[in-house]
Amino acid sequence: RESARPAIVYAPTRKDTESIAEALQSIGRVSPYHAGLSHEKRQGIQRDFQAGKLDVIVATIAFGMGIDKSDIRTVVHAALPSSVEAYYQEIGRAGRDGKFSRAILMHSYADHRTREFFIKKNYPDIKVLEGVLKKIPREGVARPEIRSSMDASTLDNALEKLWVHGAIEIDGNDEVRSLPKAWQKSYLDQQIHKEAEVSLMSNFAQNATSCRMLLFLHHFGDVSDKQEGCGICDFCLPLGSLSKSFRQPNAREQAVMVGLLKLLDLQTRSMSISKAFQNLEASLLVTDRKLFDACADTLIRQGAVTAKMESFEKDGQPIIYKSLTAVGPFLEEPNWDDYLILESQATSEVKTYAPRKSKAKSKTKTPRQGASRSKGSSQSIDEIDDPLAQKLRGWRLRTAKKEKVPAYRVFSDKTLSAL
Repeated sequence: RESARPAIVYAPTRKDTESIAEALQSIGRVSPYHAGLSHEKRQGIQRDFQAGKLDVIVATIAFGMGIDKSDIRTVVHAALPSSVEAYYQEIGRAGRDGKFSRAILMHSYADHRTREFFIKKNYPDIKVLEGVLKKIPREGVARPEIRSSMDASTLDNALEKLWVHGAIEIDGNDEVRSLPKAWQKSYLDQQIHKEAEVSLMSNFAQNATSCRMLLFLHHFGDVSDKQEGCGICDFCLPLGSLSKSFRQPNAREQAVMVGLLKLLDLQTRSMSISKAFQNLEASLLVTDRKLFDACADTLIRQGAVTAKMESFEKDGQPIIYKSLTAVGPFLEEPNWDDYLILESQATSEVKTYAPRKSKAKSKTKTPRQGASRSKGSSQSIDEIDDPLAQKLRGWRLRTAKKEKVPAYRVFSDKTLSAL
């Protein structure tokens, strides 16, 4: 719709920006926008967008945040954002002129799994870091001489984490020394914080326990606000949502909601949603968790049940869960004409996500041209007998000394080898 433009679509990868932009070509003037484009091309796209010659930009987060246009009417996320803070900042691109704008968040459990994968990649198990640290003597060693079974990028990441948390120092000559400093707690705290950010964002996306704006206010600790709903989000005004469709509950769903209301009426305090499901499952009232969640969300939207995100700590990590409380005593069945079920939530099958195993027999593949070497076989830049490589290394060392940072922070060996 014309009223929904100009728009920004945030996509997680460059490839996604290209494919989404291509898919949207039929609705208007659309262009991808990412780091893979030349500086001149990106500047041209920005100018066209500012001038109204483009309706939609499909951008990666890093480059989409550089767009400053006051009359953006729609911001769409094509995948789960990295954190609630990031999401709040990104949707803030819309409606800076004070006029009505819309934010649409599309997400799946696969997005959560992807976020977890990158956290594990960027924050490896602490034993991995301890193994690297054992190879670094107090008197120091040249970084290229640190031998490890891991690939170069993983080793660089491990060294960076050890450096950031004070376990090692790296001078301008690329000499690495271990330091007698306790670093494990600092590292684990940061790792847990990153994992919690993903969990909180997933819960924000999946669990509409109250007005979205109130969820933002609670997340940021703003308790001074009058605490009234915004009246326009998918919780406050469900029929106004473009990405969701609702219908009246059928007889089975009505029975589940009555059962849940009666169960909560018997409780003297709030009950976790998982425990409530287990109780109704034991009574054979419902066996489909997705159907149960749809019914619970309907009661929450209608105000018959209140929900709250709570947490406890287990093995040093926060466990976040939703608790339910009945608003008042159960007297009689509700007027079902006033209740709305989220259609896709209630009718879709429950899916589990696990790595798919290929049924085909494995075949030996010829490595494609330009493919990366196997672990442990890649050359360090010091081993490459090339004048340009040595000049690049010298420039890197000089720059590192000038900026007072480890040499690999200027460019990694992998980048220099590619150059």
